[in-house]
Amino acid sequence: MKPYNHKDRGFTPTPNRDSIKPKRFNNCGFVKTKPPIPVMVWGFTLVEILVVTAIILTLSSIMLANLRSGEIQYAQDRGLHKLSQDFGRAENLSMSAKEFQGEMPAGGYGLYFKIEEKDHYILFADLNGNQQYDSGLDGLVEDIKFEKGTEIANLSASPLTITFISPDPTINIKPVAQTATVTLDNGRKVKINTAGLIEIE
Repeated sequence: MKPYNHKDRGFTPTPNRDSIKPKRFNNCGFVKTKPPIPVMVWGFTLVEILVVTAIILTLSSIMLANLRSGEIQYAQDRGLHKLSQDFGRAENLSMSAKEFQGEMPAGGYGLYFKIEEKDHYILFADLNGNQQYDSGLDGLVEDIKFEKGTEIANLSASPLTITFISPDPTINIKPVAQTATVTLDNGRKVKINTAGLIEIE
């Protein structure tokens, strides 16, 4: 009889004992199993979402209000400084004897203000030399508009005209006064006197 050889066909090798894990039984004969591990699900409740949304909206409204207020303040400051520069611009046009459409203005150049027209003022050439702005008779150099949110709050007189006549230049204020004042709606002022001194307050 041929001796048994495990290499012969039909032999089923015995599995490795280390790979077989014995089942553990409890006292009642049931297989022991590990209890399921609870899974923690993280999230937000509806109340929490509403509270966070309300906080974000509140902070956003505060920031937008501050931003808007800052923009208006900057616009008013720019308008104030531009007004003072336009006084100097009218003076320079007069001193340089600048012609307007081929005609030398008899009364120089000036600025015109009216309290009913708060959002703008006029730079003009005093062609007829009466030291006042006459629409249709004098030359309109520029209709200067303030930025949005900036207006004239008060004038020392209305209407108010300040003209500069070369060569000194001579400064005329109508109605007649030594000083003219333009106040913007933020309370700040531009003053000019007959000596040519321009002040920002």
